[in-house]
Amino acid sequence: WARHHLGCIDNALPAAPAVPDEAAAIRQRLGWSANHVIAVCVARLSREKGLLDLVEAFALVSERLPRLRLLLVGDGPDADHVRAILAARTAGDRAVMHPVTPDVLPLLHASDLFVLPSLHENQSFAILEAMAAGLPVLSTAVGGTPELVRHGETGWLVPPSQPAALAEGLELLVKDVSLRQRLGRAGRVAAEREHSFSEFLDRLALAYDGLLTAHP
Repeated sequence: WARHHLGCIDNALPAAPAVPDEAAAIRQRLGWSANHVIAVCVARLSREKGLLDLVEAFALVSERLPRLRLLLVGDGPDADHVRAILAARTAGDRAVMHPVTPDVLPLLHASDLFVLPSLHENQSFAILEAMAAGLPVLSTAVGGTPELVRHGETGWLVPPSQPAALAEGLELLVKDVSLRQRLGRAGRVAAEREHSFSEFLDRLALAYDGLLTAHP
């Protein structure tokens, strides 16, 4: 019975507020310029988010990609460990850990691509926020992520726990500006069309109507 009566309503985002253009100021505060390519990751700093894989991937390509910068936004139980590994594996100011902020949108708009290397994931609000902000998403193909990110159309997916594959994705997106732009545009359209709050309410109403029809 359950197999025929269970359904799923995807996560949704409210309409994005207007965001002041603070990109230049944010980059200056971080010590980076408009010429740098910023990969941002917004996540809880805990094991299941795969952040050590991201640090390793960044270390693998950072010498070949001198314009690449990594911005880790978040906090969590593994913050000190991630910070220590990041300091040991990266050079100078190429990677920055940013504290949790109630308004992440300005940081997203100041970045060039979004990365989430999770080992396990449901439907990530962080990915939805990045898509709505027009950022191309590089993520691991785990949990509900492939339902949000269509590989090669609205983002780029790689296997989990494989820093080398993540590094290849980073290198591809840093070098191919047109691909970044195409994925970012398509991701924003998909987020607005498929994951708007109005769409969520419509699906919820249909679910209730179905229940009432089945059990009057």
